[in-house]
Amino acid sequence: MKQLSHKRGAHQLIDVLLWTCLLVLLVGVIAGIAFQIEAIAFRYPLDYGEAPLINQAAQLTSGNPIYRPDLEQPPYTVANYPPVYVGILALFESAFGPAFWYGRLISALSAIGSSVFIILILFSRSHNLFTSLLPGLLFLNIPYVISWSTLARIDHTTLIFALAGIYFLFRKEVPQKCMYKDFILGSIFLILAIYTRQSYALAAPFACFLYLLQKKWKQGLLLIAVVGGTSLLIFLILNLLTKGGFYFNIVTANINPFGFERMVNNFRNFLESAPIIFILAILGLILSYKRINGWPMLVGFAVGGFLSALTIGKIGSNVNYFLELAAALCLLIGFSLVVLVRSQSRWGSILMLSIAILLLIWQGIHLIQEVQQNSRDALQQRQKSYDALETMETMVRQNANGPILADEYMGMIVLSGQDLYLQPFEITQLVNAGNFDQEVLLEKIRNEAFSLILIQEGSWWQGVAQERWTPEMLETIKNNYRLYAQLENTSVYQPRTRQAAEVKTSCPTGVWTIPSSTYLGYQYQDGFLVLYSAGAEGDLPVIAPADGFVYRPSSFPDGSLSILNEDPFNPEEKVITLFTDMRSFDGRTILISEDFPLGAEGISVSQGDLLGYQSNWAGQPFFMKWLHVNIGVAEYSFEFLSDFDALTANLINPADYFGIVIDPDANQVKQVECQTPD
Repeated sequence: MKQLSHKRGAHQLIDVLLWTCLLVLLVGVIAGIAFQIEAIAFRYPLDYGEAPLINQAAQLTSGNPIYRPDLEQPPYTVANYPPVYVGILALFESAFGPAFWYGRLISALSAIGSSVFIILILFSRSHNLFTSLLPGLLFLNIPYVISWSTLARIDHTTLIFALAGIYFLFRKEVPQKCMYKDFILGSIFLILAIYTRQSYALAAPFACFLYLLQKKWKQGLLLIAVVGGTSLLIFLILNLLTKGGFYFNIVTANINPFGFERMVNNFRNFLESAPIIFILAILGLILSYKRINGWPMLVGFAVGGFLSALTIGKIGSNVNYFLELAAALCLLIGFSLVVLVRSQSRWGSILMLSIAILLLIWQGIHLIQEVQQNSRDALQQRQKSYDALETMETMVRQNANGPILADEYMGMIVLSGQDLYLQPFEITQLVNAGNFDQEVLLEKIRNEAFSLILIQEGSWWQGVAQERWTPEMLETIKNNYRLYAQLENTSVYQPRTRQAAEVKTSCPTGVWTIPSSTYLGYQYQDGFLVLYSAGAEGDLPVIAPADGFVYRPSSFPDGSLSILNEDPFNPEEKVITLFTDMRSFDGRTILISEDFPLGAEGISVSQGDLLGYQSNWAGQPFFMKWLHVNIGVAEYSFEFLSDFDALTANLINPADYFGIVIDPDANQVKQVECQTPD
């Protein structure tokens, strides 16, 4: 009786742990859905790969081919994937026009649907909803899963088709007859997965083949014949209709260089992010062997998902290559729980189950933190840069008189209703493989055939431009185009023959010199005059607008200093001029002249003396904004020389000091305009 009482207590403890785990994972799922909703509502591109898919959807609705057999004529674009997802997008595009929200909505719903199929696959064997829920919810807590579900990309749609195929073929015992309803449905979904993303021809079909081979070997062979034969027939038909274009786009244009180090680094990141998932999945692989009816499916899906994930070593690949493996790991974890729950009559199983749930709780908390702290970074950065992206969109629309080239922000071209002229990364890979002669494109760049060229250059991803453009393309652009603007890590180039904007250094009615370049214009924000320009950090000087004394107290934010000046409008009165944001975008370098060290008090400075340089600092490391410097003017108070908050709370309009017109209600960057003399 005492032993039974102890076991009853242990079972109650396990129930508490299971409920705790469920609640933790539910919190993560809710937070993930909130993330998805934010991304769906965001107007602008979140990823390089979104725009080509929306562009292909627009081409389909217009009746234009997307699988062209060669690239002898523009547009120089590639359709890397089979047509199922693009076909779904085309239905939305025909109703709503070009936009990213519906592609992201499809991805988000597909991710949730994949979670549901994981639960259903587990429930088909366990008949225990509680233990079936945990791995399904865990799937929606994995950072790679949730971050990729916020993008208008094909991968989650592919995965839900693959899991649906597995579910229909796995959920019931295999009947004697060869062709039955679930066999047909499963085969259809596997074919849909393959024709959404071609790499899904491996893991899910292999898993289903092994399962059927164990149960009824003839049906395993029939599955290969039906899925493989139908897929091959569709391929031949599409390739024939496109005159070889289908093969060129989804095969030839997808053969990119492979880097072993890139593959290892990605796997290391996944393992460091979710070590418990891998540990429990290995446990699931061991426990499921011969204990789960249909265990070969689990082995096949895990092995196939792992082999597919190895291709993450290709240049241009991303964490989406881990989605299939992530689903397989969750299924393995789920079936390990099923085995342990069934064996609760033994103390060893009770102990293992308790440890497994505790580890899952810890892993769930860690995953929630990672999603909120890291996975949301890209969306949050672009939300903070909304004004700059809005300016970029306006700029693209205003220059729609000619074709525009872009990389990360190709989506701006798509949103403006234009067709993409070039996919730089894909074409660069074709150039490197000897499958595209770039001279025809270089000649168009030399002839200034493009009204704008947008290149992502200032970014956390060092060398991003060099991966997406050939050296010859970049050199030709720099030689024939001039920098026109810098918007959200992106340099905007215009043809050199266009007239450059006039940069004012002073105005007739001003009593002070304008202290830095205003090439792109100004904004008036929270009392600060923000001067914007274009160039590299550390190149454009910030000078003293008038004689005075420099103060740089340690209590001021890095990259800030003030000057105590005589007030030219109030004799015998003083004003304080504040300069901020003279700090590199990564936060590592202070761009203030060495003449004014930290702690400086009352160092004499003359009009025109160098104070520092403009920067891309945006308030936190690696969050960049246009090259700029912030300038504020405040009436003098002794406490303001050391109290930054008090100083910024008492800023006044500096327009008359510089003789410029300031529009305090301007939401966009405006060109500097001098006041009209009375």
